[in-house]
Amino acid sequence: MRWLQLRSVAIALRIDGKASGMDLDHTNLRILSLLEKDARLPTAEIARQVHLSRPAVQERIARMEGAGVITGYRVQIGPAGGVRAMVFVRIAERPCDPALQFLAAQTGVVEVVSLSGELDAVVRVNLIGILLCTKVAMDIMQAQDGVTSHIFQTVGSGVK
Repeated sequence: MRWLQLRSVAIALRIDGKASGMDLDHTNLRILSLLEKDARLPTAEIARQVHLSRPAVQERIARMEGAGVITGYRVQIGPAGGVRAMVFVRIAERPCDPALQFLAAQTGVVEVVSLSGELDAVVRVNLIGILLCTKVAMDIMQAQDGVTSHIFQTVGSGVK
């Protein structure tokens, strides 16, 4: 399965609606919206919904990929694929980059997002079995001096 990683899109957008020198017009934003809902949607179906030809849609998607608006595709694991958890982390050292890189390299870590505020990062984890998730959370706490505390939460159902 291929899913659009929209976090990259949100970061790439500036207030004036441009990303990397690319104008994100209404049609491009509609294409992104369709891909967000189903990145496996056939190009012909996207073309039908945005009232363009299939080659025109393919060209727009290619330009958005080239400009860094679309930065990649990923698998989205459902509940049958194991235990999903979020680990909320406080990091003592500044800058946080070494600790964030350490966290990203841990087994089962899907994404590390840096935050501003009371917490410094959120680590999204997908693993098989709650015991392995707990072990990873403990490894994060014990193996890196920069991590001062963490809160481990398993993920229930989500609403999009």
